[in-house]
Amino acid sequence: MTAQSLHALASSYTTAPQSDAWLEAQQAAIGVMLLDADAAHRLAPHLAPHHFGEPAFSAIAGAIDKLRADGKRVDAVTVKDAAPEAVEALGGFHQLVTLMDQAPITPAIVDHAAIVTDQYARREMARLCGEAFSDDGPATEVLSRLKGQLEALACEAAPEPTTAIDARSSALAMLAEKVADQKAGRMRGAATSLHCFDRRLGGLVPGCLLVIGGRPSMGKTALMRSAMYGAARNQPGDLFGVFSLEMDDAEVSERAVSELSIDEAAPVETDALHKGLVKADRLVGLIEAADAIPSNLLIDCRGSVSVDDVRKAVWAWKRKGKLRAVAIDYLQLMRRPRSDGRNDAAVIGQMTRELKQLARDAQICIVLLSQLSRQVEQREDKRPTMADLRESGTIEQDANVVLFPYREAYYLERAEVPIGKPGRAEWEMAFYGCRTRLDVICAKVRQGSIGTDVQEYEAAFDAISNPGERR
Repeated sequence: MTAQSLHALASSYTTAPQSDAWLEAQQAAIGVMLLDADAAHRLAPHLAPHHFGEPAFSAIAGAIDKLRADGKRVDAVTVKDAAPEAVEALGGFHQLVTLMDQAPITPAIVDHAAIVTDQYARREMARLCGEAFSDDGPATEVLSRLKGQLEALACEAAPEPTTAIDARSSALAMLAEKVADQKAGRMRGAATSLHCFDRRLGGLVPGCLLVIGGRPSMGKTALMRSAMYGAARNQPGDLFGVFSLEMDDAEVSERAVSELSIDEAAPVETDALHKGLVKADRLVGLIEAADAIPSNLLIDCRGSVSVDDVRKAVWAWKRKGKLRAVAIDYLQLMRRPRSDGRNDAAVIGQMTRELKQLARDAQICIVLLSQLSRQVEQREDKRPTMADLRESGTIEQDANVVLFPYREAYYLERAEVPIGKPGRAEWEMAFYGCRTRLDVICAKVRQGSIGTDVQEYEAAFDAISNPGERR
C-alpha cells in the first residue's frame, strides 16, 4: 500500500458516513448535554467537542462548553444564538428541541459517550498511521513518535469508570437510604399488597430482573397483573408499565374489572364480561367501580416487542415521572434479535442479559414472564423447578428472583373421578380443599430465602389475594 492510498484510506474513514449507532450516540450525547447541566458537567472532561465526527455536533458541543464555562444558561435558545450556523446545518431550532425530547436518561449516556469516543479513536488511529507512513524521517524516530501519539490517544479515549464509587461512600449511601425508608415506613421496593412479593422479596425492588415462570393456566399472568395493579394503587405518584403481548388492552381490562367486582353483591366473571353477557344495569355499576383502576399504570399491547422497544419505552416513561416497575408478558413472544448461527438459548441469553442491564441502568424492577417446558406435564410431580424454564441456563443465571405459580386444582380438575365411581369422595376432598389455592414457589432470590407462599386465586375472576382477605 502506497502512502497516497493509506492517506486516502484515512481520509475516507474520517469523512465517510458511519453507522446508525454512531450517529444516534452523537445525537443522544448532545441531547443530554442540552437537557441536563449536571450531565454536561460530568461529561466535559471525557467527551470534548473534537470527539464528535459530525462538524455540526462538534460546533454545538463547543458552544455548550463555552456557555457553561461562562456561567450562562445552556438550553436550545442559548445554543442557537451561540452557534447559529451549526444549528442550521443540523436542521434548525426544532431539531435541537427534538434531540432534547429524545434524550435518554442520564445513566445511559455513558454508553453513548463511549461510542462517540471509540469512533474518534479509530479516526485518529487512521490519521496518525497515514501521517507516519508518509513521514520521510528515520523509521525508528517515526515509530517512537507514533508510539507516543497512540499512547496519548489511548489515554484520551479510555472510558471513564463513572460507575466506580469508594467503599465507604457506598456503605454510607446505602445506610442513608435505609434510614430514609425506615422513617417513611416503607420497604425498598414498590409494595404490591401480595405476601409473595412484599414479605418474601421486599416488593418490586429496583434493579431487579424478576422472572415468573409457569405452564398455561397456572396463573402467571394473573400474578403479574395483580402485583402491577396493586403496586400502582399503593404508589399513586409513581409510574408502572405492562407490555401485554398475548392479550389486547380490552382483555387486560376485562380481567381487572372482573376482579374489582368479586366482593360485590353481584360479581361479574371474566368470561361473562368477555362474551357480553352482563346486563346493562350491572355495566353501569362496573363503570363506577372502574374508577378504582389506577391511571398511573401504562399498558402497551403491541403484538410483539423487542428488547430495544422495551428500552425506548422505559426511558420515555421515565421522562414522564418516577417509573418503578415494568412487566413483560411474556419472554417467548418477544421479537428476537438475529441469531447469526447461535442456538435459541444463546439468543434468549442475550435478551435476558440486556433486560437485566436495563433494570439496573433505569433502576426499575423488570417483571419478566416465561413459559415452562412441556416436560412438566410428563412427570407425576408437576411442581416446577428451575430446570423447567425454557432455555433455563440463561434465564436462571440472569434472574435476581424466580417465582413459579402452581395450582394443584388445575391438574385435579382434569383428573376428575365421575360421580358414583370409586374414589369420588377422595377426589372431592382433595379438589375442594385446594380449589382456590395458589402456591407461589420462590426458587431463587439473590437477597433473601427461597420458599413457598400461599395465595388465594379465584380463577373465574382472575383474582389473586392474600389468604383470608376475602372471607
